Amino acid sequence: MPPLGRQGTARGPMRRLYDLADEMEKNPKVISVSIFAGFPYADIPDAGLGVYVVTDDDQALAERLAGELARVAWQHRHEFIHTALPVKDAVAKALAADGRPIVLADMADNTGGGAAGDGTEILRELLRVGARSATVACIWDAAAVQACVKAGSAPR
Repeated sequence: MPPLGRQGTARGPMRRLYDLADEMEKNPKVISVSIFAGFPYADIPDAGLGVYVVTDDDQALAERLAGELARVAWQHRHEFIHTALPVKDAVAKALAADGRPIVLADMADNTGGGAAGDGTEILRELLRVGARSATVACIWDAAAVQACVKAGSAPR
């Protein structure tokens, strides 16, 4: 199952799969090719990468193309390996960067994917180093919000 950090579609192994899917869709008998990277933190047994191919009444073609995409993904499985920077290093690198805003995201705490939204490791490190030019978003903790409002450090 592809780790979240390697599911980007602009480059890397997922781009390879999407390019292959685009080529497959040039076949007039192919209606659509969809690739689902999966959510590795899901608590269901069938959470892996999936491929869905729709053809114009050609089941054998759909199965062949889906199988080809699955084989390519498997052949390049080592390219999906992702090693994130430790939080301490990521915060230091972000604070040292010049120019544009930098986003540090806890991919495993994705509320859009069903997570609790209560990950505070990045916030903890920002506080530890005394960061003043940072904004923290997407923490779902009503008591913490009220404490921030009471302390005067959050909009009402």
